[in-house]
Amino acid sequence: MKWRLVCAALLGMAGSLQGQFSGDVLGAHNMGPGGQGPLRGGALPPCQYCHAPHSGNGRGPLWAQTYSSQTYNLYHSSTTPTQTMEQPPIGRPSSLCLSCHDGTIAPGQTVPYGKIQLQGMMSASDILGTSLLNSHPFSFNKLKDQADLAAR
Repeated sequence: MKWRLVCAALLGMAGSLQGQFSGDVLGAHNMGPGGQGPLRGGALPPCQYCHAPHSGNGRGPLWAQTYSSQTYNLYHSSTTPTQTMEQPPIGRPSSLCLSCHDGTIAPGQTVPYGKIQLQGMMSASDILGTSLLNSHPFSFNKLKDQADLAAR
């Protein structure tokens, strides 16, 4: 719920602040005409490459980017035996990142606007692929206490 309120507030302010940004507040994710990231376009305000103010794909925080429907090889570790990873549910935070960073859907492939032409290229280190074995954990269930842990 909190995530939705934050997104709604940001989207509500985006239109009124579009010409008032001082510096690049979106960092590498600013794909607008004045962005400093590796990808840039000229068709939309900076926030709308990822978010749609009044539409979207129906899941997640008014997400405009097309979701990936890939099956991922998930991270696992002997140091987290009680933690379980799961395929990232579409519309949850991990799937938002992967919709651009798994390399199967082109950034700028949006639901409400169609394909948006972008200039530039993401670096190989920005593309995770579908094997997340060597990545940080994606889409894991919250940490669970183990029965043998002692309180101090």
